[in-house]
Amino acid sequence: MVGLPDKMPICYVNGKRRILPRGQAELTLLEYLRDEGLTGTKLGCGEGVCGACTVMVSDLHQGELRHRSVNACLFPLYAADGKHIVTIEGVGSLKAGLHPVQQRLATLHGSQCGFCTPGFVMAMYALLRATNGRPSEQQIAVSLAGNLCRCTGYRPIVDAFKVFAHVPAKAYTDDSIQAQESPAANGHNTPHLSEDGFPGFKRPLAQTEQSQASSKKVCPSTGRPCDCSGSEPPAFNGHTAATGASAEVQHSNTSSKVPSAAEQANLRGFSEPIFPAELRSYQAQDLCLVGLECTWLRPVSLAKLLEARQQHPDARLVAGHNEVGIERKYNQTTPPLLISISEVPELSQIQVGKTAVLVGATVTLTQLLDLCSHLIARRPAHETRCFSALSNQLQHFSGNQVRNMATLGGNIVNASPISDINAIMMAIGASYELVGSDGSRTALLPQDFLMGFRKTKLQPGETLLQVSIPFTSQHEFVAEYKQSHKREDCLAVGNAGFYAQLQSSDGGWSIERARISLGGVGPFTQLAPQAAQAMQQQPWSRATLDRTLAALSKDVNQVSGTQGWRLNMHQAAIASFLFRFFLSVSVQLEAEVPGSAPLFGPSELSGAPADLPSDGLSKGAQLFPLASPEAIVGHPTMHMAARSQTTGEAQFAGDIKLVGMHHAALVTSTRPHARLVSVDASAALQMEGVSSFCDARTMGGPGENAATSTATGLQHQQQHNYSNAAGHMKQDEEVFASSEVHTVGQVIGMGPENKVQVGDIDAWLHKCDHMLEGSVVVGAQEHFYMEPQVSVVQPQENDELIIHASTQSATAYQHDIARSLGLPSHKVVCHVKRVGGAFGGKETRFIPITAAAAVAARELGRPVRIALERHEDMAISGHRHPFLIKYKVGYNKDGEVKAVDAEAFCNGGWCLDMSQAVIGKALLHADNAYRVPHLRFTGRICRTHTVSNTSMRGLGGPQIMLAIESILDRVATELQLPQERVRSLNMYQPGEKAVCGQAVEAGQLRACWDKTLETSSFPERSAQVALFNQGSRWRKRGICTIPVKFGVGFAGKFMNQGGALVHIYMDGTVLVTTGGIEMGQGLHTKCCMVAAQELGIPLDRVHIAETATDKVPNTSPSAASASSDLYCMAVIDACSQLRDRLAPFRQAKAAHTADGQQESGSGAQKPPSFPEAVRAAYMAMVDLSARGFHAVTQVTGLGGDMPFKYWTYGAAATEVELDVLTGAHKVLRADIVMDLGQPLNPALDIGQIEGAYVQGLGMTCKEELVWGDVEHDWLPRGHLQTRGPGSYMIPTVEDIPADLRVTLLEDEPGRAPSSTSPGAAGAGSMSEGKSSEKRPPGLVYSSKNAGEPPFFLGASAFFALKQAVYAARRDAGHPAWIQLDSPASTERVRMSCADHLTSNSTKLPPICC
Repeated sequence: MVGLPDKMPICYVNGKRRILPRGQAELTLLEYLRDEGLTGTKLGCGEGVCGACTVMVSDLHQGELRHRSVNACLFPLYAADGKHIVTIEGVGSLKAGLHPVQQRLATLHGSQCGFCTPGFVMAMYALLRATNGRPSEQQIAVSLAGNLCRCTGYRPIVDAFKVFAHVPAKAYTDDSIQAQESPAANGHNTPHLSEDGFPGFKRPLAQTEQSQASSKKVCPSTGRPCDCSGSEPPAFNGHTAATGASAEVQHSNTSSKVPSAAEQANLRGFSEPIFPAELRSYQAQDLCLVGLECTWLRPVSLAKLLEARQQHPDARLVAGHNEVGIERKYNQTTPPLLISISEVPELSQIQVGKTAVLVGATVTLTQLLDLCSHLIARRPAHETRCFSALSNQLQHFSGNQVRNMATLGGNIVNASPISDINAIMMAIGASYELVGSDGSRTALLPQDFLMGFRKTKLQPGETLLQVSIPFTSQHEFVAEYKQSHKREDCLAVGNAGFYAQLQSSDGGWSIERARISLGGVGPFTQLAPQAAQAMQQQPWSRATLDRTLAALSKDVNQVSGTQGWRLNMHQAAIASFLFRFFLSVSVQLEAEVPGSAPLFGPSELSGAPADLPSDGLSKGAQLFPLASPEAIVGHPTMHMAARSQTTGEAQFAGDIKLVGMHHAALVTSTRPHARLVSVDASAALQMEGVSSFCDARTMGGPGENAATSTATGLQHQQQHNYSNAAGHMKQDEEVFASSEVHTVGQVIGMGPENKVQVGDIDAWLHKCDHMLEGSVVVGAQEHFYMEPQVSVVQPQENDELIIHASTQSATAYQHDIARSLGLPSHKVVCHVKRVGGAFGGKETRFIPITAAAAVAARELGRPVRIALERHEDMAISGHRHPFLIKYKVGYNKDGEVKAVDAEAFCNGGWCLDMSQAVIGKALLHADNAYRVPHLRFTGRICRTHTVSNTSMRGLGGPQIMLAIESILDRVATELQLPQERVRSLNMYQPGEKAVCGQAVEAGQLRACWDKTLETSSFPERSAQVALFNQGSRWRKRGICTIPVKFGVGFAGKFMNQGGALVHIYMDGTVLVTTGGIEMGQGLHTKCCMVAAQELGIPLDRVHIAETATDKVPNTSPSAASASSDLYCMAVIDACSQLRDRLAPFRQAKAAHTADGQQESGSGAQKPPSFPEAVRAAYMAMVDLSARGFHAVTQVTGLGGDMPFKYWTYGAAATEVELDVLTGAHKVLRADIVMDLGQPLNPALDIGQIEGAYVQGLGMTCKEELVWGDVEHDWLPRGHLQTRGPGSYMIPTVEDIPADLRVTLLEDEPGRAPSSTSPGAAGAGSMSEGKSSEKRPPGLVYSSKNAGEPPFFLGASAFFALKQAVYAARRDAGHPAWIQLDSPASTERVRMSCADHLTSNSTKLPPICC
């Protein structure tokens, strides 16, 4: 490498100087940080979408200090040269004090499982450091769009960070807040504090203080009236912020102005990491660093770059490294030579000229977005239409972290067929300037630059130097639109750019010039010449639009290589874009020349805006009943691990580092359903660092033993009784494939029939006024827990094994792995500290893989760690079962459903796993909240050559409940009756039993329903929706309310048991251990609260240890929403034993003087403190340890008349707005009411409700898994395409309701006991109250669980969306009802609307089922 010195790169990490290691050019910053022990930065996806790996990178750019959030998983290690890296460990810690961002997130319940929390903290922290002044709410929303959370539903995260936003002062008066809270205003609520000082939650409205004067200012930090000056807290973008920290916290966490001692301690010593002095004088130098897989070359001048290009004309140029990082992940390849061009100044220049702006190729998309904003604000609107169109697309391009690194040139040269930038550049007539290795320069138009799929006209040695973006003149119009699965942070499915120059002609307007570019339709972005020709020199009229639509259809046919539904989709999308362009130009033309003859009426002009309404950050309210001030349970106590999670100090299984630990990787089949002929690992064993290879031969088998195998590289010292058989409910799997592999394909078998039935279905189907037949398809859903599957297996002496796992089922791991290794269970101990999300996906599917790692650990005698990459996890760990339900329904003209006969087909995958439990629980929820007197629901499990599906939140219930709701939806639509009337008519009445035979507390169900209609102002808003739809052709709204009745507990009776172990130490502190797993749901926090309540001690005297099978044995999985009931009751049992033992020592005794005489006149009895009583009991040799146990004996399990411990009820009303032209939608508002009795911790329960709602919204409206099959024949047969967050879209912060309100139904019975009277009410006791229905026995302080029941309420968005589709279909002259299956993707919704732009196609995109 001539002229490039072999210099040692340096950087700073959290203020400490680091010399970066040699020979690791292929390493990412994330890998380096975690190897250095900075494990707070997490690996969530490896493709720069989830944000779990967010760090802040600071450097000097053109003389200015720059702070950027970046994804460490894509950031090359050597790109850190000369930069300061700040990780979560450098922001704040439990020891040194929390940063205000960390403290705010912890106290406002914004951390549940905690795996994503450091990423959110770093995203917000970097924004504060980068912003001059306080950021706006919109800036905060944009900065958080690059971070994913699967637990919280985002609302508490948003609430936590609002305090840092700049908000107009007029928003902080009582008058404005009351106006916002008014139901008639249909506005947004501002989060308040309760009087008890718990942030983010409100009293019921009737109990809220109303004594403040309406003119009094309200603190921006809390939303409460206060006497502070009203000045804004510091923006925290300097080097110190201790003063601002105190000011912020005092208003956030208490109702007084003085922060508590605990809060002061948490923030003590906080200071910002200062940009190092050495880096202020840093000058980038040429680098040449050789690694094992590739060489990193970094020239710092254009001359050096051209020299390197001349020597290495085929070398890969990198600047943002996003594409190369993803290719390395998915293709397992790294280019042998990478030339980093990020430090070449000639490539990062921006020059604003008279007619155009020259933008350097390495200008980041963030810089380009800032440039657009700058020009738009300072130049006439008609000159910057190119930049407005560019800005509209860039702000929706990926997340902030990606935009901070991705470059303009990288996006162009990548030549993706769905590039938004190439599409708009081609339309506006931009030019690309190239420079050759000899210094020669060439300018090309985009249509001449792009040659094919990922191919450009760049010659060997050429480099894209800069891009010329023109200003527009008067009456030039530009737009670019895209069709995508969702608007934010999502790649386009198809896009198009439009340019038109109009001129006045004969009293009207004509089109002088036009250009249209098409992306995503063919292999690369291309012009649409026939459409442009149809527009040019033509009058601006509807007739021209119609001719252009016809010509555009021909262009799409010629460009597209697809047929069938995909071609229909492309045709509809591009036609809709053109129609929207004409609408948009009409609006702009009218603004420029008032009185211009409009082409469209007001109703049609509703389709002109490309974006749905957005008010920045989501808003909402949380209403719940207040517990006694003296009680511990019933209060919204912060998650006990929240602070450690916000600082990155909370340890997950993947953070464990052991001496001599080996790292296991999977070798998986690339063929669907194939015979395994042979396995030869000899080449792999020759690779450096590879120590062994294990397969079925290692396990032994019939006719062979596990002796020496040269192919596996293992020399066995002794015979082990390994078993290759695996499987949860049935051993129909293998740890290692031995002779056959199973993946995707056709149905090859069908399981036994399951059925629930009441009444005489066959007779009543024909007695009803009407009968219909139809089907419902519910697609699969990925769990997308933020922490991928991981286990660490540590061999011990005497054949013992310790397993650290991220699992919901420690005992299943213990028993199944012991069986695979031929060991007794007492030799295997499974430890689980915490789990970074699970949702059912960490019960069973990773056990065989951990067993494989255990075999390797035992053979090697070393610890072995197995951690799946996200794309591996999604491909092999199973998903929610997809369902096909075929039905017949009989109903009367008033909407009463009399009979339903349905068959449900459930895709179980290639082995049984949890499918039997899934279909069983599904059928128990076939009725949801409705009494159908004659109902037969049959369920069958289909065995297919797909990955085995497994349990997921709701265990089949949501899929089957979607069927009954779809039936009622269709009945109401066919009869033209209001949806809510039909649902209410069919709802369970008092005294009735569910289809499974269990009694329904219909009063509670009805109370939730009525409260939802009331709090949502449903009648008034329904009328408003109808009025809106009448005046809007291309924007439609829908509103819908649905109820839920969901069974809590395991359907397998024997699983409804749990144990706990409680120790009291001599200092009066308490240690609790249970068999439950902390996954973010707050189980550990609730158990500690219950222990403190029962023992009558402060909460901070109770600690809970990790779950371990040698402490509490024979545990049931933490699933079925049963964990809080089981383990809190077990803790109560143990504490009651201890309380009884301590009772004699806690009795008050007379006070005595030093000589032993009773104090005169005192007569006072001084009860000993808890520590004193404990010490006295110890001296009396009283056992201070107790084992608690709880079993739910009243349940009957499947087949009985009480399969569940109890029902949990709720309802939700959701309103959405639909963009008919794209199928995109926005959830405007959601009102949720749940009956949780007396909640143990309202904050945690509301967090579960909101998270479940958003996850349910994702299942029904957004998340889609796509495999290669007959309908998706462009994919390899049997391969999952959607293997990461770049292609599988879970909801982001932009997708949640703009207004999210949660109410916990107030409940009189069973108030929590006072801490002065431990155990007074006892578990499940019932006090007198107003309710006419008694609570089921055995509830923990009359509470109910909220893990799974609220999930289905997210489907209210799905049915509201269907209402909007029906409105669009009516306008198009079609029958309202159409079979719109789940998930309702944007493409599926768009085609369902069936207007003249979709060619009235009835073929919707198919769902992989």
